[in-house]
Amino acid sequence: MSEDLCRRDLPLLIVLPHAGAAAYQYAPLAATLNADFAVRCLELPGRGKRAREPFVTDIAAALADINRQLGELDGQPWVLFGHSLGAHLGMALLRDRRRSGLSLPSLFFASGAVAPSAYRVRNVAALSSDAFWDEVRAYGGVPEVLLQDAEYRSYFETILRHDMRLLEHAPQYALTPDRRERAVPVPVPVVALRGGDDPACHAMATWQDETIFPLQQQTFPGGHFYLFDALPAVAAVVREACTARMPD
Repeated sequence: MSEDLCRRDLPLLIVLPHAGAAAYQYAPLAATLNADFAVRCLELPGRGKRAREPFVTDIAAALADINRQLGELDGQPWVLFGHSLGAHLGMALLRDRRRSGLSLPSLFFASGAVAPSAYRVRNVAALSSDAFWDEVRAYGGVPEVLLQDAEYRSYFETILRHDMRLLEHAPQYALTPDRRERAVPVPVPVVALRGGDDPACHAMATWQDETIFPLQQQTFPGGHFYLFDALPAVAAVVREACTARMPD
């Protein structure tokens, strides 16, 4: 895992970004936490430094790619932070690693997403281009000047649609929430984070379904991308939670 694993005096913080995002977009979060953690922001193929690689086409392939990037943690304490799509990938990763007997993080920060037990597929990836961008605008996070650039829109829309299909076609979401079999909670504490004005974050308390530990919740001012406007406050919550949970 390159240079970050050389900083073995610090716990490792793995970040899984939101749909359409590349690792570089989380550089401000990494910089804010860099004194306390060896931060590694991962990215899926098809964007950022991996733009020339073909997209993964399903959740299983995405998890295999993430596990490959994680490599051998070699006993180093680690925590996981996932935002939006990254929160869903994060929970799927915990279940996959538990089944495979791989190491689990000391803590999971689930940001900007309802729990898998409450997630309802809306098939945004299948919408027409105009309807698709209406949905994207509702979440914010993309400057309007970029949305008016046809070349940028075409490039970004391709990435976003691939990422949304990963989530919307995931086997665990094939049934509506009321018809799904309840998954076994994982032995990892969960801290659920959200922006108070985020339309995607109803029923955050349902994250309690995913963990055997008491759920912690924290709400910040802002919308779906609250964390980029509240970095010091988010970093303080991450530090405090990790101090209480991580091994000495």
